[in-house]
Amino acid sequence: MALGDDQLKNVSAIQDAVSSANEALKAANREAKNIDSAFGRVVGQFANINKSAEKFVDTILLASDSRALRLYIKEVSPDVNLSTTVDVNGRKEVVDIPINLNFFWPDI
Repeated sequence: MALGDDQLKNVSAIQDAVSSANEALKAANREAKNIDSAFGRVVGQFANINKSAEKFVDTILLASDSRALRLYIKEVSPDVNLSTTVDVNGRKEVVDIPINLNFFWPDI
């Protein structure tokens, strides 16, 4: 069964569309690999920074400096009430909601 001219044009248009879509997917895949690679490098740098910061806090930061740092962090932190009242064995208790950096990116 032979295809008519209109049907051949439609098939050709579909093949062109599929070819264009494949090229777009290949380009997107290359871009995704580049982004993934860059993301990996950034995460690696943050891991190095985190290790350096932990070493600094553990070995060099004095207690008085630590206290001043905590006060400064408290000053610049947004004033958001992250506490709620819960019922524990019939008693109402106020507890803090632990939303901090570890909430979003837990240490594993």
